[in-house]
Amino acid sequence: MRILFVNHTFPGDLGPLLAAFAAQPGHEILFASCRGRRDFSVPGVRHVVLSPSRSRRLAGDGAGTSLDRAVEMGRQALQAFRLLRQSGFVPDMVLLSSALEQGLFLRDAFPDAFVACFAESLPSDGLAGDGKGLVRHLLQCRQMQQSDLVIRLTAEAENRDQEQRGVVSLPYPVDTDYFSPLTPNGASGPQAGTRILCAARDAADV
Repeated sequence: MRILFVNHTFPGDLGPLLAAFAAQPGHEILFASCRGRRDFSVPGVRHVVLSPSRSRRLAGDGAGTSLDRAVEMGRQALQAFRLLRQSGFVPDMVLLSSALEQGLFLRDAFPDAFVACFAESLPSDGLAGDGKGLVRHLLQCRQMQQSDLVIRLTAEAENRDQEQRGVVSLPYPVDTDYFSPLTPNGASGPQAGTRILCAARDAADV
C-alpha cells in the first residue's frame, strides 16, 4: 500500500503510527511536513519538506490575512502533490492533521485516496481573538468534509486507567431533527450528501 503522511513536523505526534506502518512489509511510505529534523529518519520512509509561504504581501495576523496565507500554502502544497503524482507516487491512503493548510486542496491531487484526518483542538481563545482560531476552525471543517475518516486525539487518553484505554470517545449528542436542513417543501428532514459540523469548547457551550 502507498501511504502519504502530511503533518506539521516530522514525525510529530504521528511517529508511532508511522513506525508501525513502516515496520510492515509491502508499504511504500512518504512523509510530507512543514518542518522536520534533518538528523532523524525512519527506516523505509521517504521524507520531504513542503515549502513555506514566501509572499511578502501576506503580512499581519488578522483573520483575512491568515485565510489568504492558508489558501496560498494550500496551493503550494497542491503543486508538490501534483509533482508526486507525476513522479508515479499516487497514495492509496493519506493521513494528515485536519488544521494543516497544506491539506486544503489535497483531493484535487488525489481524488481516489482514502483520507483520514486527525482533529486538532482550537486555540485557547477559541473562535475569538485575532481570527486565527476562526481560520483554524474553517480549515478543520473543510478537511473533515473531504475525509473518509476523522480521528480525535486527546491528551485525556494518556491519563485514563489501563482498562479504559480501548474506549471510544463519542461526541456530545446532537438533536439531528433540529439541525437537519429544510427540504424543498419547507419541512425539516435529512438530505442526502449534506454534512453539518458543530464545534463547542466544552459541555457548557453545548
